[in-house]
Amino acid sequence: MTAAEMSPDGKHVAYLKSVPRRPLKDENGSAWSELHVMNRQSGSSRPFITGEVAISSPQWSPDGRSIYYTSKRAEDKTKSLYRIPIDGGESVRVLSGPTSMGGFELASDGKHVVFLAKEEQDDEIQDLEDDGFDQEIYEEDWIPTRVWVSALAEKADRNAKKSKPRNLDLKGSAIGASWSPNGEELMVILAPTPSVDDSYMQKRVFVVNVESGKIIRPLNNPGKLGQVSWRPGGEHLTIVSAADIHDPEEGRLMVTPVHEESGLVDLIPGLKAHVHTISWRDSSTLYWLAAEGVTSRFGTVNLDGETTDLVGTGGDGDPVFKEFSASEDHTAFAFLGSAATFPTEIFVSAKASAKPQRMTDTNPWLKEKKFARQTVVTWKGGDGLELQGILIYPLNYQAGKIYPTIIYVHGGPESHESNAWLTSYSHLGQVAAGRGFAVFYPNYRGSTGRGVEFSMMGQSDAAGKEFSDLIACVGHLISAGITAPDTVGVTGGSYGGYASVWCSTFYSDRFAASVMFVGISDNVSKVGTTDIPDEMFWFTTVNICGMTGTIFWRAVRFGTSKRIRSQYYYALKRRSLCPSFSVTGISSASQNTKSSTGSIGAV
Repeated sequence: MTAAEMSPDGKHVAYLKSVPRRPLKDENGSAWSELHVMNRQSGSSRPFITGEVAISSPQWSPDGRSIYYTSKRAEDKTKSLYRIPIDGGESVRVLSGPTSMGGFELASDGKHVVFLAKEEQDDEIQDLEDDGFDQEIYEEDWIPTRVWVSALAEKADRNAKKSKPRNLDLKGSAIGASWSPNGEELMVILAPTPSVDDSYMQKRVFVVNVESGKIIRPLNNPGKLGQVSWRPGGEHLTIVSAADIHDPEEGRLMVTPVHEESGLVDLIPGLKAHVHTISWRDSSTLYWLAAEGVTSRFGTVNLDGETTDLVGTGGDGDPVFKEFSASEDHTAFAFLGSAATFPTEIFVSAKASAKPQRMTDTNPWLKEKKFARQTVVTWKGGDGLELQGILIYPLNYQAGKIYPTIIYVHGGPESHESNAWLTSYSHLGQVAAGRGFAVFYPNYRGSTGRGVEFSMMGQSDAAGKEFSDLIACVGHLISAGITAPDTVGVTGGSYGGYASVWCSTFYSDRFAASVMFVGISDNVSKVGTTDIPDEMFWFTTVNICGMTGTIFWRAVRFGTSKRIRSQYYYALKRRSLCPSFSVTGISSASQNTKSSTGSIGAV
């Protein structure tokens, strides 16, 4: 399940079901995305749009009689907006934009829509492409995403062509937009450019007058940005934001007046969790869902900062929730959640404080499978810091017997693993457990889910204490009589890939095997070539001028002996690996001069 939207009256849940393509039978491509509707009380579901379809962004009409969604159907040139009645009938195309639609939101009157779409490509550039000129100039050929508003066609598909969307022509590239309760203003999220870096670090919130298209107020949120929601009445906006520019992940729940020059106020300061989904109950209280440790936490908070916990998880086998939606009167809720023995399913509850009940069973064949035990493990880093991780025991585990163990290191490092479903194409999980391995998912320092301070602990210390935490977790598993000391492997992607190659070289005495994917091999020279330099700058905050090669930079900066550097080089050489990518600028790092790839004379 990839989306679940509760109807305004709380009687139905519209959801998207992801259906993977069949290897060697279907054409390559993303999974199909089907639209289904479930009766909340009976749990029965009806397939609305199924088969080889790609449905996106389901949203109920304000009267609850229809579902809007975007899709590119056979006759469409671009992804368009459709409406399908809940009581039966065919989908009707109600609006097409100049290019494929991105996100959209209906106004409270149900007659207008705001959506995101790029402008059409310049005719001259299109002519050049048609003539075979296919060069792409990085950061020059980008087309920004714009904010468009339009009236909706009411009756027939042909009326979609009569509704001409209006471009608000705001400076920058749009990432999100939402109507104010009275429909006179928009909350718009803009980044300076469509670059990945700007979408991470430079998303800013603006209040825009719909009629004039002019910005009324920039909110100047600090750093990374998550969900933004209007308070009923439109006097305030709540923002899931980073605490400041150095905070690696949005997760603070903040509020600010819309029409007053006032800063953002953190409603739950000191929260050792990361908020990700919010919804206003009334004008004074809102619901929030957060990742807390390896579980989830659902509660309320009012404008005075008073909180109430409603639903928590924590036991092995409990679902971990990652998203929710509510009926208009907030008496019915739909959650997306998963657990150790099943991937994401839909849960519902009749009131906020009730334990959500699982309503779907997307993979009934899993009941026929035997699952290895999955549990939370706590250990301490070298400095005594308490850490958490998830252990999947080998299938048919026998106490007193030690097992080969795989350490899976998550990326980011601003992310974390929850005590939920942990098996996928890259997460070895139950597959490895079924083959006799123990699998451990450590949430080392710098992970999310434990508040701002914890998530910033790895900054300015790349591959330092954060990776020492990995060694400590291996030691803990060995001491617990689970792990065989000589058969420990490590794997991970992105920053987890960085950890994997670090562990297989710097800590080669501890690990027998390593598999890196989409990883970082040189965290310093990356600064000069990365497409996220702004994020690297604010989260690194160290002087790396004239130094490249993570291993050797750390060796020089922190006094590691030259002998270790040479051991690293020869370890690579013995494994028939080209050393140039890893020994970039050894001599330059030693002399603090400009680097020269493959210079190994100073080893």
